[in-house]
Amino acid sequence: MFSSKVGIINIPKFTKSLWKNQVAKNSFVRQASSGQSADQLKEFKDDTADYLGETKTSAAMIAYLKRAQAHTEFIEKHSHEFQVGRRHLANIMGRDPETFTQEDIDESIEYLFPSGLFEPLARPMMKPPETIFAAKKEAEFDESGKPFHWLFYTTYPNFFELLHNVVGKMKELNRFEDEQIRKGLTPPENSAVSMGGMEWLPKKLLDKKLLEEIPEDAYKQFLALMDRFIQHPYAYLAADTYEPVRKSLLDKRKQIVELEPQFTEDGRTYITTTDNTKRPAVAKVTVYNPGTGKFTVNGEDLLYFKDVQSREQRTQIGSQASSVMSERD
Repeated sequence: MFSSKVGIINIPKFTKSLWKNQVAKNSFVRQASSGQSADQLKEFKDDTADYLGETKTSAAMIAYLKRAQAHTEFIEKHSHEFQVGRRHLANIMGRDPETFTQEDIDESIEYLFPSGLFEPLARPMMKPPETIFAAKKEAEFDESGKPFHWLFYTTYPNFFELLHNVVGKMKELNRFEDEQIRKGLTPPENSAVSMGGMEWLPKKLLDKKLLEEIPEDAYKQFLALMDRFIQHPYAYLAADTYEPVRKSLLDKRKQIVELEPQFTEDGRTYITTTDNTKRPAVAKVTVYNPGTGKFTVNGEDLLYFKDVQSREQRTQIGSQASSVMSERD
């Protein structure tokens, strides 16, 4: 730094790093001007990068990338095994492997490996590895430590990105509403978004969806924001914003239509079902109340079922059906 009557002139200090960069740059120019081939230039450039320390990666970053790669390879391996097993199972059941769905797999496993265990997770199953093993985030930053996600430093990037998108969509709806008001138009009747029979995803499901363990206070902010969002008069236009984060309250098992009991000549109630199918077999079942305690299957007693477990399951189902009919009476 020199001072004069004109002013102060700053001269950068010629440090070792600047000297190394200048030497490397001059060397590469000389190599390029000497008629070197492209491969030779690339090799020389890689050596220069190593000399300048550009490819240096911390041990923690290397360990992180190895863990992420190991998890990805683990899922890919088991996904391949699942697909092979799915095709074998389809062949065993005499079905087309190309159209063999997860529902078909579940029915086949239940048929081939009947279980009387009451806990569903304890029963035999065949599911894709993505549903069995907990999902993990992919690498969140590159080898130099620079994060990929622009909200990485919020510690919950996926969650805050969700909130950011909801607020952005709300602003779009506000602009659309202003345009409709200027045109003298109003929202259609019965267009309000209803939460009847629906609820926002519980915290555990939202955590699983976002792969982040969200604090309770943050989850309450999410609920408040979504409640406000669906109150917008034009929220129905943004179904792709709120549908992924809500679910039905109704259990499919509770949506089964109850059969209306009928009466015999002697006054006993009974119900008959005819839509009981298992592969090509179709069963017609009639349950009486009060009953005699006897089971008749194709003209035989309960010993028609050779397997003890099958007989016990039929007995239990019959008792449950009889108790339901008693409650209806």
